[in-house]
This record gives sequence, C-alpha cells and structure tokens, in this order.
Amino acid sequence: MVSIFLTPLFPSPIIDLFDADFYRAINPELAGKSRQEAREHFDKFGLREGLRFSPIFDLQFYRNFYPDLKNLSNQQLYQHFRTFGIREGRLPSAFFNPDYYIYNNPDVIGEQQESLRNQRVRAIEHYFTYGLLEGRKSSEFFDANYYRLNNPDLRAAGFNNKQLLQHYQIFGLGEGRRASLIFDPFYYLDTNRDLKAKGFDNRQAFEHYVTLGLAEGRRPSLFFDPEAIASLIWLTPAPNQTQQTTGETQQFEREPLAKRWGILPGGTLTYSFVTTASAPLYQGSESGVGEVSEAIKNNVRQIMQKYNEILPFNLVEVPDRPPSEGQIRILFSDGPNYAYTYEPGDGIGGDIHLSRAYESNPALSFASGPGSYGYESLIHEIGHALGLKHPNNYEGFSLNDEQQASADEGPFLAFPKDNNTNTVMSYNFAGVGASTPMPYDIRSLHVIYGTNDFNITNTTYKFDSSTFLQVKQTIWDAGGIDTFDFSELPGTNSYFFDMNEGGRNTTTAAINGTTFIAFGDPSGKTYTSDLYVTAIAYGTIIENLIGTPGNDGILGNNEANRIIGAQGADVITGARGADVITGGIGKDIFVYAPGDGGMTQAMADTITDFIDGEDVIALVAGLRFQDLQIQAVGADSLIRIAATGEILATLIGVEPSALTSADFTVF
Repeated sequence: MVSIFLTPLFPSPIIDLFDADFYRAINPELAGKSRQEAREHFDKFGLREGLRFSPIFDLQFYRNFYPDLKNLSNQQLYQHFRTFGIREGRLPSAFFNPDYYIYNNPDVIGEQQESLRNQRVRAIEHYFTYGLLEGRKSSEFFDANYYRLNNPDLRAAGFNNKQLLQHYQIFGLGEGRRASLIFDPFYYLDTNRDLKAKGFDNRQAFEHYVTLGLAEGRRPSLFFDPEAIASLIWLTPAPNQTQQTTGETQQFEREPLAKRWGILPGGTLTYSFVTTASAPLYQGSESGVGEVSEAIKNNVRQIMQKYNEILPFNLVEVPDRPPSEGQIRILFSDGPNYAYTYEPGDGIGGDIHLSRAYESNPALSFASGPGSYGYESLIHEIGHALGLKHPNNYEGFSLNDEQQASADEGPFLAFPKDNNTNTVMSYNFAGVGASTPMPYDIRSLHVIYGTNDFNITNTTYKFDSSTFLQVKQTIWDAGGIDTFDFSELPGTNSYFFDMNEGGRNTTTAAINGTTFIAFGDPSGKTYTSDLYVTAIAYGTIIENLIGTPGNDGILGNNEANRIIGAQGADVITGARGADVITGGIGKDIFVYAPGDGGMTQAMADTITDFIDGEDVIALVAGLRFQDLQIQAVGADSLIRIAATGEILATLIGVEPSALTSADFTVF
C-alpha cells in the first residue's frame, strides 16, 4: 500500500498572540479577572467585540492598514494574520515588523536556510516568546531602551521591557511620550496644521503617521529626515515577494536593507592595523600593502572612540595576526588615489586603504590632527567601513577613488546641505575640518544600528576657546539632565546657541561664515556653511544652558529649560516648555510667540530678573502689546494673551503697574 502525503492548502496558524496581562491592563473593566477568566472572556466576547488583547497584534490597525481585508470580521482578521498575513510580511501593528525583526536580530534565524515566509513565522514566535522581554528591536516606532532612558519615572519604577511596551501603548502614547527617535507627537502636530485643526490628540497623531502620514511623506520628527538619511546609507535591494493569499496573488514590496555589520547591541566589532609582518598575507589585489605610522594609528584610535560613543556595540582593537585579524583593517597600499574603503562584509569588507603619497603634505596627511583634511578623511573612511556612503556622486573628484564614487547611487542630498558641517561623508570641505562624526552621520548610523546609553547621567559640557572656537564637532548624549556651559568663552565675540536637536552653536561671525561650491552641482552656485560649530546630535536633548560674557542669541527647545544669559545684551527665546530664564547683567530681550506658554502658570516661563526700563519683551508671530493682559500674582506679573488665556511668562518681582508698552517691542 502506498501512502501519499499532500501539502495542506492552508498553512498551519502561528502561535496564539493572546496576552492575559495586556488584555486585563488595557481593558480596565477586566482587571479583576484571573488569567483563565480573561482567556475565557476573550474567547467568548473579546475577539468578537474587537477588544485589544496583544501588544503585538491590533485588529483596528490590521484592518485599516490593509484595505483588502476591511470586510473581514474580527475573528477572520485574526485568523488571516495567523495563517497568511505573517507569511506575507504584513504588519500586525505598529509595534512589530517581521522583516525589521529579522534584519536587526540575525541570530534569530542563524545559519538556517529557509524561505522568507518561514523566517517571518520564526521571527514573530521568537519575539512573542523571548524577544519582547529581552527588549529586542521589533519596529521603527518603539525602542524599549530609548523609552526607558528618556522616562526616568519608568526607569525608577523598574519596568521590564514588556512592561515598557505595555505602558507606552496604554498610557505613554496619550501622554505624548516619545518611544523612539522616529516619531515625536508634538513635532508632528506642530508641523501638520491640518491634523491639529481637526483636534488630533497624541494617539491619533501617531496612528495617522503610521497608517497614512508615512506613505504621504510627512516628516514625524526633527530626527527623521528621509532625504538626508537615505543619502548616506548603502542599500542592498530586496526583491519583491509574490505571495499566495486566500485564493488571490498579491505582491508586497520589501524595503531595501542597509549594508551593515550584523553586530547585536552590546556586541563587538573589531579593527586592526596591518603590520609589516602581516602585509604580505593581505587577501586584496592591491600592491604596496604596508603598516601605517603610529601617528595615524593614534588618530584612528581617537576616531574609533568617537564612533564608540554613538554606536550600540563596542569597537575594539585587536592584533593583526592572520588568520586572526580585525573585521576592519587599516593599511597603506598603492591603490588608486587618496583613500578608499570596502563596504561592510566578510574578507576584505570594511578594510580602509590609505595612500602614502600625501604624508609629506601637512594639510592632507592622515597623521595631522583634528581640524585637518587628513583627520576628517579618516572619520570619512571609517564611516564607509561602518556602512555610510557619499551623499552625492563625486565621480571625477581629484582625490577620490573612481570605483567607489561610481558605485554611489541616489537618493542624493540637496546641494546646499552637502557639506562637512552636516556630514563628514561629504566632499565639500567648508571651513575647518570636522573632529567627530557630524549630525547627519550620527543620525544615519542610529537608523542602521540603533542608539546606545552614552552619557545617560546628568552631564555638564563646559566649553572654552580651545574646545569651541575653530572646532567643528557634534555632541551625542543619550539622556540625563544636561547643561551647555559657555561661560568661559571670551566676551569679545557674540554668539548664537540653538538647544534643539541638530542645533548649531557657534559665534555669529562663524555661522554661515564660509562658502563652498558643491561638487557635481551643474548650477555652480555658491552656498554657505558654518566656519566652525558645536552641533547637537539628532535625538540629544540639552535641558540647560549658561551663556557667555558677550552678547548671546539663545534659542531654547521644547523641554523645560533653565537658561542663564550671563553678561552681555542677550536675546533669549525659550520657545515651548516651562522655562526658567535669567537674563543676567546687561540689556536683555526675551522673545515670545503664541504657543510658547501654557494655560497655567506652571506651564509658562519664569523670568527671574526682568528689569523694568532696561530689559524688553519682544513679541513675534503677529502678537502685539494690545493683545496682552498683565495680571498681578503676589509681587509678580503674569503676562497672558487675552483672547486665548495662554500665559506666556511670569516676571518675578515686577508689579503690573511698572509695565508699559515701552517694555515691549515687536520683532
């Protein structure tokens, strides 16, 4: 007798994603039920009624995101995902993307050779069983480590990774908490006035972006600039996957994947310097392979430390003793032109080749210190080794490797932005050379690999002439209450300080103080860039600032800042947030627009040292003195917009009778 085994028409459903703890927490009327009772309620009523039951699967999201499923019942929707949807790569919610999980957690699949459909099943079952508690990255929109680091109350409460995701979905979304670098609800509503006009709250803003705004090209945060990010990331095309669903054939486009090292958070990526002894064993086709100088090695070590501060894994130097050597190797060779690097990969992947021919030229030597072209070029080449590409096509550049340039593909960065103030991957060297990776570089690396917890304690960055003037650098800080202290800078200069993500901090003479003609720009236009700058990395929050003895222009962010102008005639814009502002000695101007305050005194600014007849309040965005109401609160004055009731600021120790239109100006 011959037995015939037939492949079932419909694959077996994946594991049940019901979570009793989540079900009881998000449906408070069920809080008193036991786990078994919660399960019974879900089976009898909850699924049919469309109640939330899993931190991974969301019925409403699944129906809205896939219009072809809109007519299915709740039971049919859930069954569709478990049987077909996960294999097709459909998203069960904003908080789990199977392909994203596979890409960011390569150990889940390991060396096994299996179809993408089966990998997706393995991915969701791993995440539900292990990955959620381990805090593994499963979506662009939630990062458990970021959520923990940026919410001290949750960190103090000792929430585990599963509890963090549950908290965000039940409470954090509505409260406007930020769970990743990608989405900022306040930014999204402020820059999409149509949504604000419709009265969207924070939760609705998030759901809009995930289901509609992303496809519409709306920008969700200062951090997420698709053009700038994509211009720096090497991508590996992923073919479209044609999948068989319930009787229909559909095509789902997979996103291209960044070329990167498969290093997990907390892991190690090694580098080494080819030695005189190991040079003859080098596997590449280059001739003249040799050991770089000790000065170059020390520069590379300094730069690797800067990259170490922004990456979620460790860069560690190891001896170069083939077959045991670093994953990234640094060497001299007689390869083409000035320098070039292979993209991440096995064998010679990630190796950095430098030319000896320029070592006698201090401006171009790789042994020259921070601020030089040679030093920035090392930062540039290490950026390539980590997965960054050129932001434009530089084919034909005199110092460039032609093969590397010809491999650069779009999208490209807009020419006015293509300079080394934004990214060390640019060939447009404007002003002094960078001494660290710059804002666009750090942002793209965080998109590729994720963030870390560097400097999560309260940190004060104290600058003087040697660490600020003629220095081009970017500060990455993962958390804590942080302060920029500029009090030791010379008062002979005037300054501009921007506390926002991506903010530029420099002298007024240096901001846009140099020009460049973008390589490859057919228009030949001249663009401006900063001569030198201390930039704030995207995703970094600086809460406090102390100004200089000179005249400062200070722009706050949306946090509750503490700003001290110190000496000089300062112009201070606290912006959003309940700021405490001290102008200090000198005639200071405090700038306000509608929306900068709040409906209670606690939500508004406090100006601690306003001097009537000396300091001035500047009104912008159409606000005029006659629009204001000045109210006494004890010995202080409250400045309110009469029509809306919004309180802009409290002036400490100033009585309303002392304030006249002469204390205000319109910008």
